[in-house]
Order: sequence, then structure tokens, then C-alpha cells
Amino acid sequence: MALSEENRQKGVFVGSNGNYALAMACHAKQLGVPLTVVVPRFIPLSAISLCKDFGAKVVVEGKNHVESKRLAFRLAKENGGTFIDGHDHIDVIAGAGSIAIEILEQVKDVDTVVVPVGGGALLAGICVAVKELSPQTKVVAVEPKAAPCFSSAMKSGQPVRIKAEHSLASSLVVSRAGYNSFNIVKNKIEKIIDVKEESLALGVLRLLEQEKTVVEGAAALGPAALLEGSIQGSPGKNVVCILTGGNIDSTVVGRSVEKGLLADDRLVMFEVFIPDRPGSICEIFEITSHTGGSVKDISMEHVFHQFGMFTLKMKVVVETRGLEHSKELRDVLCKRFRTGSFKERGARNALMALSEENRNKGVCHFYLPTSLYQNGGTFIDGHDHIDVIAGAGSIAIEIVEQVKDVDTVVVPVGGGALLAGICVAVKELSPQTKVVAVEPKAAPCFSSAMKSGQPVRIKAEHSLASSLVVSRAGYNSFNIVKGLPLDFSVGSCTFIHSSSLGYVTDGSS
Repeated sequence: MALSEENRQKGVFVGSNGNYALAMACHAKQLGVPLTVVVPRFIPLSAISLCKDFGAKVVVEGKNHVESKRLAFRLAKENGGTFIDGHDHIDVIAGAGSIAIEILEQVKDVDTVVVPVGGGALLAGICVAVKELSPQTKVVAVEPKAAPCFSSAMKSGQPVRIKAEHSLASSLVVSRAGYNSFNIVKNKIEKIIDVKEESLALGVLRLLEQEKTVVEGAAALGPAALLEGSIQGSPGKNVVCILTGGNIDSTVVGRSVEKGLLADDRLVMFEVFIPDRPGSICEIFEITSHTGGSVKDISMEHVFHQFGMFTLKMKVVVETRGLEHSKELRDVLCKRFRTGSFKERGARNALMALSEENRNKGVCHFYLPTSLYQNGGTFIDGHDHIDVIAGAGSIAIEIVEQVKDVDTVVVPVGGGALLAGICVAVKELSPQTKVVAVEPKAAPCFSSAMKSGQPVRIKAEHSLASSLVVSRAGYNSFNIVKGLPLDFSVGSCTFIHSSSLGYVTDGSS
């Protein structure tokens, strides 16, 4: 509307990720202005079709927004038209900011306005209007963590080019903030919040489920920040989130819902190995149904796994009511089906025993002490950590439950975690059962510890049992084992046939 009649006749050229192109196409048709839109190759086909339906000429060119905008600028120059930057043109900023007038007229005593930001035109317009009409109202900007161009500009004191990644908030994925927008905004906002992709998906899901409103990823930024707890509201305060649009492809809606369910702990996937025989698959469905879950997807693999040819690997996706319900389903499945090798059991138990703070700091198995200390992580010794021992030993519970009257359990030993865990469980649950430890003759570290009365360092040689070749037994493992009655065998010449002993596979052949 601000263009002269002569410039309207020559036409307008814009580069856009989608939303701005649609807005321009709609109003250019109403005002009779010829419009050429340049869009990158990744935008949804539905957006391209809508632009054409409004009568715009659409050029699909460029791998990102920057390349498309450059081409639009060049075409405008070559054809004598007007290039309008949707992220930084002063008239675009003024028009976008008019929404702030409506907010302040319709909502009394607004405490905070939450504004999605990409290049910054909407944010700049809102800031000018809000600070003029209601100076006490705070303005909070929210941006996708995958494309933090405005927060990068604020940190640097000027717009800087960043390497933006793909985001559900695709209309806000730009590589640099607008210069006009930045200079208007820089002293007027309360703070900028970066929002994670999973929170964006959860925001889309919440609005769909609770408000029956379909929005695009950019529009979900405000609700997503509230769900993350990044914006602290208080009782009686009015927080306004601007829902910037509903330009979302139908295929993306489905993916957003699934990602939102995952972020809400309502969608879980598990793998389970079952006998490849009639009825086994039905049992999975019965367990899921009995616990109140809903199977959404299932896939099966007969060949590409480490177990035998008569074992079936299943991946199952289940919708649940939430985290506690998911845990309930997991517990039932773990109790019914084998839970993997002893190393997996030990690792899982040790990780589950960590506090949330230590989980976030990370764990380390093979490490440089200085690096671990500097990062504040947790070192977990797979041969000697007390939680690894407890987890690895859980196989003994299954042995005692599944095999009646076990006379002897034969346990391979290296550092000793598996042996220690099994010894504790067996001697507690079935004191009459003997435990026999076996180790490779090339690396007799545990028998050396038993002879010496403490763990000692040995010179281990190469062995076919490479996972048991360690130079010293674990101190925790040794002290647990030494006070319990067990027999010890060293060497590779002892053969124990499965026909004479009950056994439970643990993921090994």
C-alpha cells in the first residue's frame, strides 16, 4: 500500500521461506500488483500451490532463504521492479507491529507479550507499539534453537551470519537478523529464549489437543517456551503468546504430533527378542493391551541380529498415558522377556542409578582423568562399579526362577562384576547352589587375586576370550566374592555340556 502507482505497475519481487510469500501473494492479488516470489527448494509443495492460486509467479530456486532472497533482488533490479525484504523493510515492520495495538486494546493489563522471532520484523514492530502504548509491558522474544540468529546478533552487538539448521519453525530459519529490525529492538526486549525442537513439537500437540487449533512450528514457539518453564508467569498476570500462522503441511502435522507425544513421554519404542513360533507375536500384543497401551507400529527382523535363526527381533511403537505408564509397560516386558547380555544389564542399571544432574553431565568408561574432572562427569567402571555389579547379577534371578533345582552355575570371570553379582543373588536365593568361576588361562587375574588375598596386577596375554582379558580384578567385585563359597577353574580345557546343566542365554552364543 505504501508503493507509488508507478512502482505497483512495475511489480514486486520477494524471497521467502513460505509465510511471507503467501501474505504478499494474497494482498498483491487484492491490490492488482504483479508479484514474483522466489522460494527455496525445500518449502512444502502446498505453499507453492497456494502462491500460484493467488496469481503470483513462483520461482523455486536456492537451497536456503539467503539464496532465494538474492535471486529475488537480482530479478527486481533486472526488471525494474521493487524488492521488499520481508524481514527488514521499514513498512513491513510497521504493518506487522499493528498486531500489538489490537492486543493492548483487547486484553487489559498485559504483563508480557511473547513474540516468535526470525529476521525480526514482527518483533521490531511489536516492540515499538508496546513500548509506546504500554511501557510497563514486557516483550520476550522466542526463537528456534536450530536458528538463533537474533540472539547471536544481540550477543555480537550487530547482525551476524550464522549457520542455521533445519527446524519445525521453518519460516523463522534465517541466517542473519535484519539491520533495521535489530537496531529498533536491541534496547527494548526483556530477553530472548531459545526453544528446543522437541518442545516445539509438544507446543503444536498441546494447541491441537487442548485448543483445537492447528499451527505451524513458528507459532508454537511461545507455548513451547511456557511448557519448558522458560517464561515464568504468576497468578493474575496476563501473558500473550502470538500464534503467527497455520501454514503447516499436512504431512508435517502428523510428524509433529508423533514428536510431541514422544516429548510428552506418551510414545515409546522397545525392542524385544522372542521365539520365532506361532503365538509369540500375539503375546506382545496381549501384554501391551493388558497394560493399557496402544500399538502404533511394529517391525520384525529375522536375520540381522546376534541371536539364533529361530529368534525374532521385534521393534514395537506404543502410545501410553505418560511416563509412569511407560515404566509400567517396560517393567512387565523386562520381567517376561530376557533383558540382554550381562554387560547390558550392568550398564543399564548403573545409568538408571545416576541422579538427573549426573546424567546431564555425562558418563565415561575409558577416560583421561583430567578431561573427566574438568567436565564434571561420572566415571563408571564396567568391571567394578557397584551398580554395574547389581545389574549384571540380575541374570541369576532369572536362572533360579526358570531352572528348577540348579546344582551349579558356571560364570566366566574377568574383572569380576558378573561373578560378584551372581554370587550375591545365588547365595541369597538358593544357598545350596554352587558357583564355579572360569577364566582364560592367558589372563588369570581373579585367581591371582584369590591366591594373593587382594587384587594384583598381572601380565595378561592374548586370548580368544578377549572381553575377559584384564590386568587386575575389581576391588568391589573381589571383596564381594572372597567371602562366599565358590569353586574356581582356570584354563580352556574344561568342557561343560548343556545336557548336564540348565542354562539361560544372556545374549552370547
